[in-house]
Amino acid sequence: MCPPGVDQTCRTSQQWHLLAPSRHQRLSLGPRKTPEAFLRGAAIQGDTTLGLFDKLAWPYAALSQTTSKVSVLGENVSLSPIERLPTELLAMIMDDQELQTTDVINIGLCSRYLWSHTMLHVRRNVRESPPAWARQPLLCSGTWLTELPPAIYERYPEEQKRQEVYQKRVGRWYGPCPARVWNWNAVSVDDELNKHIDRSIRQTWFDALKTCVDSSDISGAMLESLWEDMLEVFALAEDDSSQLILRNLDTREYFRLSVRSSIDRHMLTILVMGSEWLTLDKALLSKICWGTPVRNARPGDMEWKLNHGVWAGHTFDVISDDTINIDGWKDVTRTIVEDNQIWRTQHRS
Repeated sequence: MCPPGVDQTCRTSQQWHLLAPSRHQRLSLGPRKTPEAFLRGAAIQGDTTLGLFDKLAWPYAALSQTTSKVSVLGENVSLSPIERLPTELLAMIMDDQELQTTDVINIGLCSRYLWSHTMLHVRRNVRESPPAWARQPLLCSGTWLTELPPAIYERYPEEQKRQEVYQKRVGRWYGPCPARVWNWNAVSVDDELNKHIDRSIRQTWFDALKTCVDSSDISGAMLESLWEDMLEVFALAEDDSSQLILRNLDTREYFRLSVRSSIDRHMLTILVMGSEWLTLDKALLSKICWGTPVRNARPGDMEWKLNHGVWAGHTFDVISDDTINIDGWKDVTRTIVEDNQIWRTQHRS
């Protein structure tokens, strides 16, 4: 039995969590699931396990001032009382916090005119609801860590001071090191803050539309038009010639992405450009892990590199390359694919 105060963290298996500390949010990789196991997974399977794309990507509507292209009723068609309300009042009604997303969709389904205002409301909602983790520090931390990434120390300098004090007193103070205390506090987030982490604004509106049309008699071309309008709001770029990139805002590096849509275009698979197997989730995870390798590893070994991610604690976003100027930024797409190919070759399941 250990004396009182002795840190017993390493007596249990190392647990891994994806952290957004400034948001007080976290995702668990799962019991006994390590970054190595996640990266060894099937090429496409599990891409939505972390859902990083929805948490980092800016829809084009959020960055532009485009308006809905849905046609409205002609002047000769009589309008209902609600349709005769000023545009500002319609917007106020739809902005009411008491309304659910399904309520707003159902208002829009009453007429083409109201649908056009519903789409304007959704666009406003997108612009006012930035991706949950875009431009926020991220890391995937292991509970066995003994220090924090340099980027975290830069953002939380008080943790650096605590670590220095601990190292000076380590001979007389047995408790867990400050890095583990910080990590424990980050992992032990309020469930209320964390409960909607898997619900992106995109999925929220898509689910609302599906719920409403499933309980209606709308079908055929009209149903297809409704989905086209909603898809347009969440378009990732202005046109098909644009490319998506993931940016590291701290190092001014980026890698290019390719998008695969399901047949109905409601589900997306995001791959690193030039790869048929490397997903966005895996590519980013391979760069932001910070912990202690289970096996003895020396600096330079693949296990050591994976557990000391050079991007751990950095900030990221996913954006269309036609909305920003990337002159002066470094394209690391090829490096990302090559590094993960080495890992994949050495650790085939």
